[in-house]
Amino acid sequence: MKHRLPVFLFVFLIPVAAFFLFFRFETKNASAANATHLVISEIQVAGASSSQDFIELYNPTSSEISLDGYRLVKRTSASATDSSIMVFASDEIIPAHGFYLWCNSSLTASFGCDRNTGASIANNNSIGLRNGPANTGTVVDAVTFGSVTNALGEGISLTAPVASTSVERKASPTSDSASMAVGGSDEFMGNGEDTDNNASDFVIRTMPQPQNSKSAVEPALTSTESPTGTITPTVTPIITETPTETPTETPAATPTIGITITPTPTLIPTITPSPKPTPILHNPFVIKLPNSILVCGFRYIKVPILWGMMRMPRFTCFFVRLK
Repeated sequence: MKHRLPVFLFVFLIPVAAFFLFFRFETKNASAANATHLVISEIQVAGASSSQDFIELYNPTSSEISLDGYRLVKRTSASATDSSIMVFASDEIIPAHGFYLWCNSSLTASFGCDRNTGASIANNNSIGLRNGPANTGTVVDAVTFGSVTNALGEGISLTAPVASTSVERKASPTSDSASMAVGGSDEFMGNGEDTDNNASDFVIRTMPQPQNSKSAVEPALTSTESPTGTITPTVTPIITETPTETPTETPAATPTIGITITPTPTLIPTITPSPKPTPILHNPFVIKLPNSILVCGFRYIKVPILWGMMRMPRFTCFFVRLK
């Protein structure tokens, strides 16, 4: 004899099963080839004139990186040796998720470049970021345009962007020119995609947007990360001295002088509080506002039920002030 469940149990179980399937399902972006080292993130090889070139670097890691020993080099189409673009100073750093901008001398004022030299880059050039001496130092990242015999680049070479446009490294595998542009979903998500294939890792930007060391970090720091730095209290000592002189003359001409010094130091430390942690959001999107951005998305919270815990989504937004 077969046992059959009462109809009312099916009526109860089907909605419950659907409820759990819906609220426990979390969508995830395609797995990104996230770089763990400095990368070349945006390049322009010509602006209003052929020498208006820039190279932007990006730190995709959660720690600042010292630029001591690093250099930017290039090789022309048939050259087997490096030509120097610039050598970094020993005290220069790139903060976590921060940027650095080199420019040809003609672009210093307009782009707020961190450093500028008279070097230039062009089509049929390879551009490399080396750690160590020219020609022999480790190639940390490289990009090649056009046809180069002794390429420093990775994978398939890029087609050089036309004047006043640039190429930019993607934020994720699904990034494209629209999502990386102003107002796009990946505009503030950094430039960490690195599959070691130039043709796969970069997109064209019709409106270049180079960032320098003073630009806001991308993406904004999460609650598991914190900006590097030291909190230095401001101490204001207040010392009060009250000297009192009381000379007294006697017939024997014996003066008596008393001096009382009362130091009263008061230390008033002022400590700047740590920044408020930023929540981790799933499937975030960004709305750009004047002087700030609004980041919204879902985060999951645990809610007790009769026989255990379940996770439910909560829609959350927060502001990030731009410098």
